[in-house]
Amino acid sequence: SDLSATPGGKGDAAAATHTRYMAQVAARATIHAMIALCLAVVGCTPLAADRTTGGWRRPADARPPPAPPPPAGFSSVHQLISASRCSIYVMQAKVPGIERHKRSQYASHHWVSHSLASHPWRVDKLSEADVVYFNASLTLRSPGRYRNLGTLQKSHERLAANNSRCGDSPPAAIYSTSFSINDRALDSSMCTKVPCRAPLGIHYLAELAVGPSGLDIVTPFVSSASLLADLPPPTPWSERKLLLVVLGRIINPALSTVRWHAWLALHSNPLATVYQYNLKGLWMGAACDLPTANGTRREAQLSECRRVWGAEYDCESQLNSAKKNPCRRGWSSLSRGFRAASAEAIRGKYIGEADFKEEAMRHKFCLVTRGDYPSTRKVTEHLLLVGSMGCIPILALGNLPSPLATLPLSAAFNLCRITYIVDNDRAAFGEATLNALTAVTEQEARIRWAEAATLQSAFVYRGNSSLKEPSAAEAVLAMLCHHARTLRGGLCRQGRFVQDPAGAYRSVTPDTCPPPQVTETERREATHHSPH
Repeated sequence: SDLSATPGGKGDAAAATHTRYMAQVAARATIHAMIALCLAVVGCTPLAADRTTGGWRRPADARPPPAPPPPAGFSSVHQLISASRCSIYVMQAKVPGIERHKRSQYASHHWVSHSLASHPWRVDKLSEADVVYFNASLTLRSPGRYRNLGTLQKSHERLAANNSRCGDSPPAAIYSTSFSINDRALDSSMCTKVPCRAPLGIHYLAELAVGPSGLDIVTPFVSSASLLADLPPPTPWSERKLLLVVLGRIINPALSTVRWHAWLALHSNPLATVYQYNLKGLWMGAACDLPTANGTRREAQLSECRRVWGAEYDCESQLNSAKKNPCRRGWSSLSRGFRAASAEAIRGKYIGEADFKEEAMRHKFCLVTRGDYPSTRKVTEHLLLVGSMGCIPILALGNLPSPLATLPLSAAFNLCRITYIVDNDRAAFGEATLNALTAVTEQEARIRWAEAATLQSAFVYRGNSSLKEPSAAEAVLAMLCHHARTLRGGLCRQGRFVQDPAGAYRSVTPDTCPPPQVTETERREATHHSPH
């Protein structure tokens, strides 16, 4: 019928169209939520393409595999590799790497692509792949980043044009490296945007997993093998100082106050050795709790500037040229602590690699706090060094949503075997925690050192690594296979799709594993009976 011939017909038609559109939007939102819940809770395995959601849906006649018991994790890197073999196809295989970037903490792509150049799991045909690795870094400042992202968004078209060797099996899972969290495409049909990325869409190797749980893989920051070279001998347990705290740069409290509170609680504690190097540059925020009337705040700011920088520093000009008000950034509650600390503690000091290794080998424990984001390279470095009898890491990364989103390889290894994880930031710096650490025996430390040695190769990148002598690159590629097997419900084996009830992709690292709390009497007894 001609709606335009009836008075008011155009408006009625527009209203009806709008109503249908809103119903479709609501339906899509429901589908997205169900997909995310399915992935996070039961590890569903969608099979058929569904262009409505940009993801994949399970056919009506498919039966989900039985749910397995909670995973215990792999006991070593070699066990992970031997249990996770799959077929990997490299897309854009000829994209050259950037040699000068290989030591960057974000350069995991360089090492993964280097390993794939001669990897025995690599296949030449896209139709034979369980996993597709997109060979280009999407990390911030990488050359061709946005051009590569556009190519990545079209990768599903290539998969659709290549029949799987397993017939009706799920398509290969696609992985790309992006040590940034803002690489999300605007076109939801490509399944890279956080609300739409369903299982078997595009997954990132990243420093921080975002979106529905289990879609991305948190990979280790790049730690060079030089960190293990020329290590000083480990100090006997009974002669070690209790706690090493390498804060580096204390970040803007508007982002996180974890490092600030760690410094405030521990910089003058005789049980701790604290390193930081930028706190004196934050002197403008040292009077935010004082009124601006009558120049009270300004005088206090100038006083703090001269105290920590010295009389030769032009504090007046620096304050006059400040473009932003530092007190709008969350410093008000922290200013008293700044003014109460000694000038020496505020000035701090930088620690180089050689001194860092020496300090790690002469302390019992090392506190790791979050950086700009919950993840930080110090996590990887300390997970590496504890395998050589270095200090045992205490992770205080800021009320983590899940280890799966922030800790490297936590779906493969139970990191509580070698670390302590504290969920409450302040608890990590309190007297109760220090007492608990004091009570940890050498026997317990040796158990953790032995466990850490079996995982050590997962946290260091080496150019000459292989499946027999693996490094982080081989562990990451094994994780790709483990992740894909979980999402697809199995892998291709000799031309057949073999179902594998691997269950949901979940962390085998508990959310927390703080050191056991002890009474003062227990602490004294443990200290008294420790070997000398």
